[in-house]
Amino acid sequence: MPSLWVPLDANYGDNDKILQAGFKAELLYIRSLAAVKGLETDGTFTTRQARRFAPEEFLPDLDELTDTLCRVGLWERNGDELTIIGWLDRNESMAKIRERSERESASGVLGNHRRWHTDRADPNCAHCTQRDKTTRSDRVASGTRSGTRIGGESQEIDIERDLLISPTEIDAVSNEATPSPTEAPPKPKKPKREISEPVRAIQGAIVDALNLPARRTGQANRELLDAAESIAEAGGTPDQVPVVVAHFRASWSEGFVVTPRAIARNWMTGVQAIVATTPVHPAEDGPHELTPEEIAANRAYEADKLYFLIERGHALTPEELAQARELGVEVPEDVEVAL
Repeated sequence: MPSLWVPLDANYGDNDKILQAGFKAELLYIRSLAAVKGLETDGTFTTRQARRFAPEEFLPDLDELTDTLCRVGLWERNGDELTIIGWLDRNESMAKIRERSERESASGVLGNHRRWHTDRADPNCAHCTQRDKTTRSDRVASGTRSGTRIGGESQEIDIERDLLISPTEIDAVSNEATPSPTEAPPKPKKPKREISEPVRAIQGAIVDALNLPARRTGQANRELLDAAESIAEAGGTPDQVPVVVAHFRASWSEGFVVTPRAIARNWMTGVQAIVATTPVHPAEDGPHELTPEEIAANRAYEADKLYFLIERGHALTPEELAQARELGVEVPEDVEVAL
């Protein structure tokens, strides 16, 4: 039988009868709802059962609380029996609950039979047993015994005994032909990732710039490929990789490790910083004046670097604190200052 529960209106506390009953009677009434559902008596219980589900500290006043609940119209007394008024208005009768439970159980058995026993009979399944009886009855009705005369002698063949496959043989054949329902189908192999030439070239550039070992774990190779694909999607080129890596190593605080994933995640800020600080004109013409776009890109990079330091709990130098205020970067009050 499914688990039992009691419907309780969320606004039951505003009911006039509950308000008249008082706190103790209210708690006793709630206890009675759950207890009666478990007793499966459709709202009826005895005064002796009430003493079992009532809180122990309520027992001295139980008769008075019972009278109160009957007076306000939540319980009804009939001799030694008490009934919760309106129980069947909000709760199914136990007869209906049992009927539904049996119906669901039968439906589940039939569904299991149709799923697993179509090609192989189960002697413990009522549906398989009934099907076997029906099949045998049909054979008997059509004639289960036949005779032929050979050499003047009548030889009878018992079809049930001699021609039909025994249940043991049926199981043996079925076991060979039908996979066990508990066997999981083999998992399909993941298709091999195709690597384009630009992505492969960026991979090689990352390996050279970071001096990665030739033999790497599968996880490391996946991270390397993910980083190369991300950089390629952002328009990066193999020639930019060593420049960006050198910039990160020079600008990041000590202790930060430049990894393929870190390069990919900070690629745009690195490229923007390089573009903003790279002279456009030949060296002999002297450094060019930065455009507003290049200045904005440079400020964005510096702000990103400060956010990176703050998020990871690193101490900021006084210069970095001043720069944060100038760039509008919010600095927590508990940030450490490196003197």
